[in-house]
Parts: sequence; C-alpha cells; structure tokens
Amino acid sequence: MKLFAQFVSFLFHPILFLLLTPFLAVYKHTYSGIAALKWEVFTALFIFFGIIAFVIGRWFGIFSDFDLSKREERGKFYGISGLIGATYLAIALSFKGLVFPLSIVALGILLGIVVLIIANRFVKASIHVALASAFVIGVSYSLNAITLLSVAWIVPLVAWARVYLGRHTIQEVISGGILGTAITAFTLLLGRHLLTGRL
Repeated sequence: MKLFAQFVSFLFHPILFLLLTPFLAVYKHTYSGIAALKWEVFTALFIFFGIIAFVIGRWFGIFSDFDLSKREERGKFYGISGLIGATYLAIALSFKGLVFPLSIVALGILLGIVVLIIANRFVKASIHVALASAFVIGVSYSLNAITLLSVAWIVPLVAWARVYLGRHTIQEVISGGILGTAITAFTLLLGRHLLTGRL
C-alpha cells in the first residue's frame, strides 16, 4: 500500500499540474495545438528554473527534503517561486497583455503563491492537494461538467496518499484543497471577466 501511495504522490506531483494547466488554458482560447505547445515550452522553462533553484537550495541545506516537510522552509521556497512567478507574469504580459489566458494563469499562480505564504504562517497546507484541486476545477471549467466527474477522484486520492505517507495531516490536505479551489475559482472568474467582460 505504501508503494501505491508513493506512486500516486509521484504521478500527481504539482509539477504535472503546473505543466498541464497553461497548455489547456491556451488551447481552449486559441484551439491551436501549436500555440498551446509553444507556451507550454515557455512554461516548462520557468518550471525548470524552479527545480534548479530547489536543487541548489537542497545542496546548501536550505531545504531538508523534496517534500518541504518543515513549514519554515516552505516560506523560503515560496519566496523563490514568487520571484520566478513574477518574472513569468511580466514576460507573458509583455508579449500578450493581460487579456490572454496564459497571463491570467500566471496571475493566478502568483496570487496562489502569495496566499500560500500567508497560510503557511498558520498551517502547512498540502501543495499536492492544492494544485490537484486547482487542476480539477480548471479542467472542468475549461471543458464541461462531465469532465469534473471523470477527474474529481484525483483530489481525494492525492489527499489520501499524502496523509498515508505521513507528509500531511487531514487538516493540512483539507486546507490545501480549500486554498487551491478558492484561488482557482477567483482566477477563473477574473479571467472570464477580462476575456468576455462578464462574471
């Protein structure tokens, strides 16, 4: 059972959702696989920078493990992620402006980092569950309600794996789910308003 929980935790790693979300957002807006893939490569570059920053931090003992198990270490990682996210947003804005799905996704990611920094003062919210929840809500909004039924199982499965592995408590996975859902809902409403002029 532990091996299965580790597999789930690895398969549905936050990096997966960070990679998939921009592709789906751009594809929904442009219906162009090439355009979506182009921006996917752009996103992957920034995720790579984040991974490099983490590996360097791990090398110098700033981060003790790959799960950021210590809450005080998460603030440092969120700070680094915030700088990368702000750069990502600035470049997206310079290319396409605010009224573009990738810019809105970038804004949502940056907002999420800020919220996680604040929340981290009180609870070690699960990033795995937060991004799984964000992905499920985002995909369901982008496609249709039936999609929600086909992907909703990801959130409780990831939550179970994180608790089973002892990486988080039930309170922490619930906190992650609430934060991920709330931030995504706000970002989607903002995006719809910017793209269509309505809420």
